[in-house]
Amino acid sequence: MVRGPKNKLGNRIAATILVVALLPILLSTIGTLSTIHDITDAAVLEGQRQVTLAVESVQKNSLENQTKLVNAELSKIENSVSYLATVSQQVLSHPELFKPLKDATALKKEADGYEWTPISSNKNLTTVFIGKGARLSSGSLADIGRTKYLEPLFVNALAQDSHAVAAYIILRESITRIYPQLDFHTMIAKGWFPAEFDPYQFNFFYTADPTHDPARKVVWTAPYLDVTGRGWMVTSLMPIYLENGQFRGIVGVDVTLQNLVKGILDDIHFQQPGAYAFLLRSDGQVIAAQPKGYSSLDISGTKSANLLQLGNQQLSAAARQIGAGGSGLLTVDLHGLKQYLFYAPLGVNGWSMVFAVPVAEVVNPIEDTIQANTRKQVQTLELRAITTSLLALVLVVILAVLFSYRVTRPIRQLMAAVGTLGNGDNGVQIPVTQKDEIGLLVLTFNEMSARMKNLVENLEAKVRERTSLLRKALERQKEVNRKILASERARRTLIASVSHELRTPISAIQGYTEALRDGIVKDPQEVANYLEIIYRRVIGLNILIDDLFCLSRLEAHLPMDIQTYGATPLLTQFAGALKTELEVAKLSLEVEIQANLPGICVDKERLNQVVVNLVTNAIKFTPAGGKISFRAYAAENVMVEVSDTGIGIAPEDLTHIFERFYRGKRNPLRRTRGHGLGLTIVKEIIEAMGGQIWVFSQPGQGCTFTFSLPVEPAGHENKLSEN
Repeated sequence: MVRGPKNKLGNRIAATILVVALLPILLSTIGTLSTIHDITDAAVLEGQRQVTLAVESVQKNSLENQTKLVNAELSKIENSVSYLATVSQQVLSHPELFKPLKDATALKKEADGYEWTPISSNKNLTTVFIGKGARLSSGSLADIGRTKYLEPLFVNALAQDSHAVAAYIILRESITRIYPQLDFHTMIAKGWFPAEFDPYQFNFFYTADPTHDPARKVVWTAPYLDVTGRGWMVTSLMPIYLENGQFRGIVGVDVTLQNLVKGILDDIHFQQPGAYAFLLRSDGQVIAAQPKGYSSLDISGTKSANLLQLGNQQLSAAARQIGAGGSGLLTVDLHGLKQYLFYAPLGVNGWSMVFAVPVAEVVNPIEDTIQANTRKQVQTLELRAITTSLLALVLVVILAVLFSYRVTRPIRQLMAAVGTLGNGDNGVQIPVTQKDEIGLLVLTFNEMSARMKNLVENLEAKVRERTSLLRKALERQKEVNRKILASERARRTLIASVSHELRTPISAIQGYTEALRDGIVKDPQEVANYLEIIYRRVIGLNILIDDLFCLSRLEAHLPMDIQTYGATPLLTQFAGALKTELEVAKLSLEVEIQANLPGICVDKERLNQVVVNLVTNAIKFTPAGGKISFRAYAAENVMVEVSDTGIGIAPEDLTHIFERFYRGKRNPLRRTRGHGLGLTIVKEIIEAMGGQIWVFSQPGQGCTFTFSLPVEPAGHENKLSEN
């Protein structure tokens, strides 16, 4: 009877002790678990923030570098257009310097009323088109011939930039010259192009007219469907104004969007699979996008490519902010998914480049990994805490203290590491002292920290790589600009020299003509002398113009008509043609051409020009009664000599003899050898055919020009041209 109550009391005391002992353990466990949850949430948020900041920084740097590369590419096109406009202004403003050049065939007028140069019947580089009903004057017709001077520049503009597909000039009265050639007859027949073409109705003309481009700068059109059937297009334009301020027309370079995307957007790559890049105009129009962009922005198919017209208020607001200029980062909601929009302006044409990166692809991978690992570890800890609380009363307090210490110490280390990570020290590692779930949590954190460090290092490496590419591109651009400036200086020097060379004969012609017109000269013999002088001055002007045209062809590297000829009969033919001119000049000709010379590989017309220029030069500086010798003999190549008994050349002038318009720096009262372009062209033609030229002279002892001509290869003797 007594033992029963004692056992009940003992049980109650044991139960009370157990409850009292378990209560602080349970409270401590609950507090520890709560701390674990708080620290874990803080670690997840801080990790997410750091990864997001790192990605933002890298994407902004990548975007900045990419826009610089794109600006360099687009600037090359703008430089070409600006240079074309400058040359066009000079050509059209100075008709007295640039005589109209005729195309290989005359313009053909079709039944629809338009005129053009059919590409099947001429050897021109360009096509000329005049719309139906165009109001043409004699000046307009002359300007058609002057625009032919631009052909080499059109060729060069397309050769320097792989994005360009066409270069052209359009005059305001509906006159077009375009490179490469276009079959306007087929395009008009298919309805692609109007026969009554009015340039003011097309944005590839009016975008640069005085109304739309009062600043007279290079401008870019909005994307348009090309009238020649080459797909979507944008054009870089610049107006042409004559020196008197009159608007004359435009020059332009076409760039297909396919080439633009291939040359700009295809080289941009992202680590995020859903990211893409696109180009945006200030009015919200999408110029071009990577393939993912069309579906993501909902502009595929027949839908509008203008972001302001899609009905998405966030996207419209973002497009307006991007179009206002500047750079930055926006977040928008597209089809329920948030996207980062990194943007920066392309300063050369008012466009902006945009990188669209799904927010989830930046944040979710890191967040999911941390949360999954943390959730697993917390569940394990909770189970262990409950199991531990059921142990013996004697060990409960000790185990609770040990458990609290065991749990909180690595978590505090984890909190300190998170703080270090928040200060930007990527790659921080925590020593692993336990092989339980907490240790696994620390290992998970260490792995995440290492991955973050590797990610940042990889991104920094890519930034360095992009920076290096940018530097190289800028260096290339500097070299291109240097060459353009050198070409511009050479062009100005040439124009000044040509103007100087033209002024003297024109002034003489004017003086003699006025004397004849005013009746000052009445003697028939004197009148005949005056007319002979005028005739020879005009012949001299013709020669200078022919030399300029030949020089432009040589500098444009146009192909020569190289064929194999028998040297002896060809040179004998050239020498025979010189006799009459030498008899008129009262000079004797000595011809010595070796028989059976080998065949030579030359352009017959250009070689004849070389001989004529050298003999003309000799006649000019050899007094009447003198002698001119023409010799040809075989060495390693066929050697040709043209010598005279004229005034010779001073030693200090020999090194300059082949320079354009060079005149000896001797006493201006003494007669010296002076040259326009004749000897310059001689040297360039000979070198273009694979030969060399030398000059030997002493003052007062005549002059000898010796040049070599390449012989035909062995075994080709039976292929000599009979012409």
